Amino acid sequence: MSIYIQNLASITPLSTASGCDSLVTTTLTVLPIEYFTNVITICEGETYSEGTSNYSSDGIYTDTYQTILGCDSIVTTELTVLEISTSTNSVSICEGETYI
Repeated sequence: MSIYIQNLASITPLSTASGCDSLVTTTLTVLPIEYFTNVITICEGETYSEGTSNYSSDGIYTDTYQTILGCDSIVTTELTVLEISTSTNSVSICEGETYI
């Protein structure tokens, strides 16, 4: 048994049960895993979608897909959620005045 982990072409001589020689030609192509990184910023209350996943909290998320060639495609999302700024104004005006 042979184990291959990189691209190669090899010819392996073998003997059959009848004693005759045979040659097995192996051409191996190792397809790469695709890596992608998304750096995303959203506001509090919003949701970011990656494929079928939905994220609404700060964090680093990983989603794995299968490419058309059958290999993995890995998407890393670095998500930052910005807080919504809120303030309260307490205003008093006299009767007849206008507040803008």
